[in-house]
Amino acid sequence: MKRILCLSLLLSGVVSGGSVGAAVLVEDNGVAVNQSTYSAAAASDGLEFRRKRKVGLGLAGAGPWGVMGTHLELNFASDISLQAGVGLGSGFQTFALQLRKFIPGKWFLPYISAGVARWYTTGEGDGAIDGTTPGFLAKRFLSGKEKREGRFSELLVFPSLGMQYLQLSGEWAGSTLYAEFNLLVDVEDFVLGPTGSLGYTYFF
Repeated sequence: MKRILCLSLLLSGVVSGGSVGAAVLVEDNGVAVNQSTYSAAAASDGLEFRRKRKVGLGLAGAGPWGVMGTHLELNFASDISLQAGVGLGSGFQTFALQLRKFIPGKWFLPYISAGVARWYTTGEGDGAIDGTTPGFLAKRFLSGKEKREGRFSELLVFPSLGMQYLQLSGEWAGSTLYAEFNLLVDVEDFVLGPTGSLGYTYFF
């Protein structure tokens, strides 16, 4: 009985001691793992960031997305990416596809891009269109017939100039913000609609 009791106490001591050691080890490893994780995810400049992180998900406002949209971005190379997404406007939906070419930089990457978008209504429409958000859609792109019927499908192409900020290291590494100028062109009527967009993308 005494042997069993002594053995139990010995095992308890080993287990508790091991637990403390494990706790310390976990704590030490926690710091090391976090540091190594941040270090592994860190990048020295913008193009290295895009080379390490291939897929991005984000939100954007205005521009080719209408009022608000969500997008997926794929980095095919450190300086080339393809962005695709869907959005919403006042009474219509949007789809956009954009190819981006980045210029080397550290925290900020200038870029040029070209894209195509479709802005369209679904169903029979909700009556005549008096105004839209954004306003240039009704003023520049829609015909009198489209306004009266409340239905339209506009094919747009657009060049863009933009600037992207990238968080290269630290806890928020992977986050990016961008602002760009877009020149939307109605393919059917060759009417121009200058606009701009802001967006946030997180890259994995």
